[in-house]
Amino acid sequence: MNCAMRSSSNRPGQDRQRPCPPRQPRCGFNWRPGSFVGLFEKLRTAQFFNPGSSASLVRGRGGGQPPAGTGAAPRRDAARLPGMSSSRLVTIDCDYLGPGFAAAYLRVEGDEAAFVETNTTHAVPRLLAALDREGIAREAVRWVIVTHVHLDHAGGASALLAALPNATVLAHPRAARHLVDPSKLVKSAEAVYGAARFAELYGTILPIDAARVRSLEDRESVLLGGATLSFVHTRGHANHHFIVLDPAREAVFTGDTFGLVYPHLQRGRRFAFPSTSPTDFDAEAAHASIEVVRTSGARRAALTHFGEIEDLDVVAAQLHRWIDLSASLVEAAVPLAPAEAEAMIRKALDKEMERAAEEVGLALDARDHELLELDLALNAQGLAYVASKRRG
Repeated sequence: MNCAMRSSSNRPGQDRQRPCPPRQPRCGFNWRPGSFVGLFEKLRTAQFFNPGSSASLVRGRGGGQPPAGTGAAPRRDAARLPGMSSSRLVTIDCDYLGPGFAAAYLRVEGDEAAFVETNTTHAVPRLLAALDREGIAREAVRWVIVTHVHLDHAGGASALLAALPNATVLAHPRAARHLVDPSKLVKSAEAVYGAARFAELYGTILPIDAARVRSLEDRESVLLGGATLSFVHTRGHANHHFIVLDPAREAVFTGDTFGLVYPHLQRGRRFAFPSTSPTDFDAEAAHASIEVVRTSGARRAALTHFGEIEDLDVVAAQLHRWIDLSASLVEAAVPLAPAEAEAMIRKALDKEMERAAEEVGLALDARDHELLELDLALNAQGLAYVASKRRG
């Protein structure tokens, strides 16, 4: 399926056609400067995110509780030089707002390595420490891959690249220009958080030399050691998003396309929900992109939020239900005033979160609600923004 995602007809029993969405017009949606500062502060200081010591390196624990401690000890049996002759995938907890919230991945094949996602500038020491633990020289890193340029995925790219002399950043064509010139991203984020809070959350984001940024078209591939990595454009969450297919590991790196599966919420059966944060949510494209992941042939999905999972059908079914609800909420919000629309959407999302949790045997406690507050607020604003575009 190409990046236009014209049809989601491979959803069982459905054949939906849709026109390409319009470019984002100016629509008077009222972004509130500083509106998320309090939410980030709550998450940072909540007991939920202060378990004592957080895991910085996790192997093969997708959907599970991150282990205590600071990760595996450095490998003493591996030379810290290029020439590694192994294939492996390492999940790195970036400790963004706390453990188990955002991951980056270190992919090693033969004598080359790649990072998938960078999180923020503050996470870069953790990524470099993972190289040390795995006995991999910084010169061996060939690719730094960002699924899209939201700052919890790509905010650390410039700082990471400065430490990796042979690496090239791989990005969606619409994302690449923001890596070369991040000024618009920084300006818009500072307008929301304020300059001081932005620096605390994301650090300093510098331009990347255009010669070290490569744009990848839909279905384009690159080599890593002897393995092939293929890139599929997946709209729905962001118009500049791709996923990464890794047949050698039977894996797919999904960014935000395949939802959020926080380890701390997996106390019952699987519990997943999508990200519909501003500004590009598109329900039909999201449905289609979920199906691209589900039918990719991968045995496991490596989620940025958070970890490796193998029950792709279960997660896809939950996400489709959420996306259908989100689409209906957008339609219901179109005739409402902006503040009323967002309040209505948020109330409905809260209700669905409780219902979905109960369905899988998860009793949400106060700490869970603290974790979910930011995502629910962002999701409500994202849907309200889409409604405001349709309102005109």
